[in-house]
Order: sequence, then structure tokens, then C-alpha cells
Amino acid sequence: MPPKAQKRKVAALLRSLAQLWRSAQVSNWGYWIEVIQLGHRIVEPNLSIPLPTPHEVHYFSSTLPPPWKEEDLVRLADELAWKLLSSLGINAADWNLHQQHDPIGASLRFPIQLYLDQIRSPYNLGAIFRTASAFGVEKIWLSKDCPSVDHPRCQKTAMGSTTHLAWERCEELRPSLPMFGLELGGTSLDQFNFPHRALVAIGSEEWGLSPQTLMQCKKSLGIVTIPLHGQKSSLNVAASVAILLYEWTKFLSNQSKELGFGL
Repeated sequence: MPPKAQKRKVAALLRSLAQLWRSAQVSNWGYWIEVIQLGHRIVEPNLSIPLPTPHEVHYFSSTLPPPWKEEDLVRLADELAWKLLSSLGINAADWNLHQQHDPIGASLRFPIQLYLDQIRSPYNLGAIFRTASAFGVEKIWLSKDCPSVDHPRCQKTAMGSTTHLAWERCEELRPSLPMFGLELGGTSLDQFNFPHRALVAIGSEEWGLSPQTLMQCKKSLGIVTIPLHGQKSSLNVAASVAILLYEWTKFLSNQSKELGFGL
């Protein structure tokens, strides 16, 4: 097999190990250890790594003998795979990552709604969905200019959250809740009086909130700003949403404890 083809083949095998391991489908560790050793010889031909031998694994009925840990070997396999791909000039782009859906079970729901005002990137849209799901957001509203939630990159970063988090696309925002905006030039996040139930508007990556949405926020609860202290004067929109939701849900959780009931 040509060297480049060998690298691609071994890298693909090593990457598939992580998927199988997460779904508890690895049964022949002896085989996978041989693949890991092969990948390591290609990446670092002059070095050796201490691994259990296939004979040792077979002796333990296809499980790893102590002190070997499955996760350590899977991480090593993943690292070797990316080294092989890098040596071929293949970038570790986010859409090449294996999708890992978190199990969906019982969870809290906070009285928080998001309005995404002209978010342009499907990647950011999916990331916001995943973050909103993780923090127990009640619902997401999408402006008519947001990408489709069915876009492949949105689905990649949403990690399944678009199927269980309530969302709706609206031609015109007519909020039934008090609302505020996440934007520059507002009240600092650490001084903002979070409401118990409200909608927060999140603007586009380049232009922020539209003038109409900005005016609606100012007439209601105002504008909140994340204080920054470094050289950059802005954050990625999905990162900003994560920071805001962390502070808001922390406030709501603390309030429920002080009032003597749980969420």
C-alpha cells in the first residue's frame, strides 16, 4: 500500500475507535492495540510506547489488563490519527469531528427565551442551540434572516439539540415577555438586574442587534454588556450567549434556594 494511502487508512481506523468506544462496541482490544502500535510506528518510527501486547489482552478475555485504561488508549488513538492527517496536510476542521450526541434525560427548564436577530453563521446557530439546551432555555425564536436549522453545519454543532429544544421562526418579533438585548454599550453584566422571566435578543456576528430590535430592548429592560479587559473588544456570539446564560441561570438558581423551593 502506498505510504499516503496507508496513513489515511490507519487514521480512519484510529478515528473509528473513538466512535465504537463511546457506544460500548469495542470487543477486540487486541486488534485495536495492533492498529495503535502501527499508527505510532508511522508517526514516530524511532520511538516505542508501552502497551499491553495482544497476547496479554487475549488472556484477559478481550478486556484490558491492569493498569491499562480504555480511555487512555482511545485518546492516544485519536492523537495519532490527527498527527497522521496533519502529515498529509489535512486540517483538523470542525466539520471533520465525529459527532457525539449527549444522552437526553430529565432536565431543568428555566423561564428564559432567546431571540436570534439575523445570526448569519450556521456554525454559530448550532452552537447557540447546544448551549441553550445545556442551560435549560425554554425556547428560541429565530428571525427570518437566520440560517436553516437543517443546515449540515448547524446540525453538526447543535449535536442533536434542535430536536428537543422548542424553537420557532418569526417574520416579526412581537414579544409577550419583557426583553433585553446583549450588545455593546449597555449595563455591565455584573451589575445587571436579571429578570425572573424574560427574552434576550442576540444580534448578528457583524452588525449586532438590528435598530428595530435594539429600540424594543431599550423600551423594555435595556441592554446588557459583557465586560472585557483584553485587547479584543468583542467575543464570538456563541461564546457571549454561554457567558450570559451561565450568569442568568446562576441568578435564578440562587433565587430559588433563597425562597426555599427548587427549580
